Amino acid sequence: MAITAADYNNIRNKIVGVLGTGAGGYGQSITSVAATSATVISSTIWNGLRSDLIRARQHQTGVDESANLPILTRTTSITEAIRQQFDNYANLCVNNKFKIGLVGSADTPSATIDQGQNETFATSTTFTSNWNTVLHHKVVATFSSALQANYWFNAGGQFRFFAAKEVPPTPVLSKDIEWSNIIGNSTTKNGNTSSGFGKVFYNFGTIGTLANTANVAGTATPSLSFYNNSPTFNTINLPTTATTIFFRSFTGYGAVNRYNIDMYVNNATAPTAFTWLITFRDLAAGNVDEQNTGRLTSYVDILRPTVSGGVTLNAPALTVNTGLTTTAQT
Repeated sequence: MAITAADYNNIRNKIVGVLGTGAGGYGQSITSVAATSATVISSTIWNGLRSDLIRARQHQTGVDESANLPILTRTTSITEAIRQQFDNYANLCVNNKFKIGLVGSADTPSATIDQGQNETFATSTTFTSNWNTVLHHKVVATFSSALQANYWFNAGGQFRFFAAKEVPPTPVLSKDIEWSNIIGNSTTKNGNTSSGFGKVFYNFGTIGTLANTANVAGTATPSLSFYNNSPTFNTINLPTTATTIFFRSFTGYGAVNRYNIDMYVNNATAPTAFTWLITFRDLAAGNVDEQNTGRLTSYVDILRPTVSGGVTLNAPALTVNTGLTTTAQT
């Protein structure tokens, strides 16, 4: 059975939807070309298609995928078996579109080549004064277009939140001790299982805590992630007023004392600006409202999809970063 232009285009259309510049893709350029009825379905155009398939799948797995599809030569007979192999591989890419291969990730345990890198995005000014009120850190991340925001989340981009409360001084009063237990210290930066609420991530489909970063994780609201109504994957429920997506409350001193992340977007269906309102709320007092000590810092990082020769996206712009302040932010 002869392999037709329609057979080839059917496979190509699948990978264009994953790798390409449509709203559902990664926003990358495409190597392969569409075929017409007059096109010679040669090894050259199939190898262009292979390049697109390998590039997308390697982004998803984090392993070298080059051995998983054959390189065709001028003498290769393009058989139904080869067409089926390419088609099955395209289906793998479609079905795993939102994965990103990361070394050490439970989602991609075989990954050997990170397809994204953690980058500092918005570190607060360090708050050095003793405090017993509410501290605010406002961060606004702005994409050049709603389509660029789609690309970011489609390709596995994340926002990540954590904090540090430096010792010394070693806290001695109960409320200060609990804040240190919740936040973690400046050595771990909220990043291991012995200290703090962990590193909170916001991605295409959930809000949660990165594995092996928390002693006791907080409470997340996954339904407010970017594509919050899987499996239809659109943004109709994103909040346009400040809405809590994560918190970690005190266990004993006062449940109103908590680390809290609110967020909202500028447009529920086509967002370009994401506002993060991070607060350290110290609202419960005892007989004496004791002070909290230690150098306090709030962090927002990003996981940016980027790898040489693979899927690479620009970071959003940091358009607001107030640092830690006692002035309320909206």
